[in-house]
Order: sequence, then C-alpha cells, then structure tokens
Amino acid sequence: MDGGVCAGRWLYQRAVELIYPRFYFYGRFGSDRDWIFSRMAVIPQDKQQSVADKYEQLYKTKTPDHRKNANTYLQEMAKQCQPSN
Repeated sequence: MDGGVCAGRWLYQRAVELIYPRFYFYGRFGSDRDWIFSRMAVIPQDKQQSVADKYEQLYKTKTPDHRKNANTYLQEMAKQCQPSN
C-alpha cells in the first residue's frame, strides 16, 4: 500500500516540475497532451524550456504540416535524451 502512495506522490511531483509546450493539438476526439508529456519527461529539466519553446514555434507556423513538424522535432529530442541500451 505504501509503495503505491509513494509512486503516486512521485508522479505528482514530476508532473508539477515538468515544463511543456502551452500550444499543442487538442480537439473533440483527443489531444497530443499525453504524448507530449511522455516525451518531455525524458528531456532533462534544464533543456525542457528551450525544447518547449521550439515546439511551440514549429506548431504555430502557418504550414499545413505544422503539427507533424513539431511532433517530429519533439520525438527526435526525446530520442537523443533516452539512455542508450
């Protein structure tokens, strides 16, 4: 029982500390929020603000593939931060 409480507390603290883009896709049938949060979670905290800013910049462009470009950028940044096996 105690392990669950500690795990929940850790998740809550991590979510509070996480910096993420303010602008991302959301609509009637879903959003990219959980996907973005999972990618941002592996990026070191000292880099999260610059990654979030760049994501927003790409997402807010007027190109038809703005969402894809922003998500591809975030995926690549997350891959670079993943520990290698």
